[in-house]
Amino acid sequence: MKKTRKIALSIFAGIAALPVVLIVLFILFEMIGAAVNHAAGDIQTKKFVSAVRGEGFEIVGTDTFVGNSGNGNHVDLISSVYVRSDRSPDEAKARLNDCKGQVSAGFPDEDDLETAGLSDDSGTLLRIRLFNSAPFSDNIEGH
Repeated sequence: MKKTRKIALSIFAGIAALPVVLIVLFILFEMIGAAVNHAAGDIQTKKFVSAVRGEGFEIVGTDTFVGNSGNGNHVDLISSVYVRSDRSPDEAKARLNDCKGQVSAGFPDEDDLETAGLSDDSGTLLRIRLFNSAPFSDNIEGH
């Protein structure tokens, strides 16, 4: 009788602990996903900087954003490279269209300059961005 009671108590304890174990596993999965997303963002930015430098642009600053960019419930990787150039944004974008992801180019606004710690006195500063989805795109950072 004691053995049966001990087995029943063990089974009950296991069932009671199951929600806690599942919650801990979920939290660990989200933390690992966030770490992988940030590592992927850093790798993407390094590769994008190399591609921009390979096209002859003078790089003056970089920025990496990993998170929800406001266009859905997912995690985006956005690499921004600030360059001094006499080229137009369209020409800069066309030269970097071979990069994996969506490339955009334009003139930085005041928020961009403040984030990157730059100033645009000469008016020749361009912001070139590369957009991609993160490896763990359904991570908590996207919500």
